[in-house]
Amino acid sequence: MGRAGPTWDMTSCAPAACDPAERHLLHLSPGGAQLRLLGSAAPADPLETYLAGLAPGSRRTQRSVLARVAVALLGPGHEPEELDWASLTYADTAMVRAELAERLSPASVNQTLSAMRRVLKETWRLGMIDVEQYHRARDLDPVRGSSPPAGRAVRGDELRLLLEVCRADRRAVLGARDGAVIGLLFGGGLRRAEAAALSLADFDAGGGSLAVPGATAKGHRPRTVWLAPWAAEHLEAWTAVRGEVPGPLLLASDRYGHLLQRGIGGEQIRRLLARRAAEAGLGPVTPHDGRRTYISAMLEVTDLSTVSMAAGHRRVATTAGYDHRPADRAARAARRLTLAE
Repeated sequence: MGRAGPTWDMTSCAPAACDPAERHLLHLSPGGAQLRLLGSAAPADPLETYLAGLAPGSRRTQRSVLARVAVALLGPGHEPEELDWASLTYADTAMVRAELAERLSPASVNQTLSAMRRVLKETWRLGMIDVEQYHRARDLDPVRGSSPPAGRAVRGDELRLLLEVCRADRRAVLGARDGAVIGLLFGGGLRRAEAAALSLADFDAGGGSLAVPGATAKGHRPRTVWLAPWAAEHLEAWTAVRGEVPGPLLLASDRYGHLLQRGIGGEQIRRLLARRAAEAGLGPVTPHDGRRTYISAMLEVTDLSTVSMAAGHRRVATTAGYDHRPADRAARAARRLTLAE
């Protein structure tokens, strides 16, 4: 006879022969009548649990933010995966705050503290620390102060130069694709991960709009993006070259400039924009500068709430932080007031 399988203890919903570490892998079938054992499991990891709940484009960013915590506690070269998050106390987190406040801007420190609190919350949710340790470790005051906004908004003449070098490219297909990328970033305000994840079906050429799926948008909030007319024209020019085969909207290319039958990645978007900026004789330009440019330009023509919705922000305060309009805008606006005239 074959080896007998495990016996089921229906009071605990676990096989009597099952290792305790495996019991969280026992699943009820949809009808609730059958149980199945999926196999052994690795110990719960609060860092991975937190990162898994983010949109793909945010995971890399937040992991690099949390690396600051590892460096502050363990020293240079250490990674957040090396931290024992369940052992962190208020003394540890207060030291992280103090160390980062000496060398980073208030915004960067507060961004790091927010991410650290999120991992601590997952540590508590997983039962690795009690509620008192959790609340003590996260009880940190924000760092006060302000710093100049990160990045910059690209001027209109600079944007025209970027598009011109794309049009002048002898490899017309690559020029059309890169013009479309610039249109998405600067004329639609998309994050590079959102642009990379678009499919051809997400672009409505007739309406000049894009459907950004929730699965790829930051915060998993789907939205419709209305493109600036010039950006829509560049998207139409690209799709005419790309063809109507379903799949990624933006195609990757190899180092020889040949298009590949797979979607572009966020890192390739960063590199192609840096290359086009160098060809145009501009200083450094990043994909997120496109978002800053879009939001700043939109604020010139509509209200903050509308721009926040278009940008996919949950809070208008976040949108306001992208405002790179000239410092004299309040004076210029006051001169246009005609209340008593």
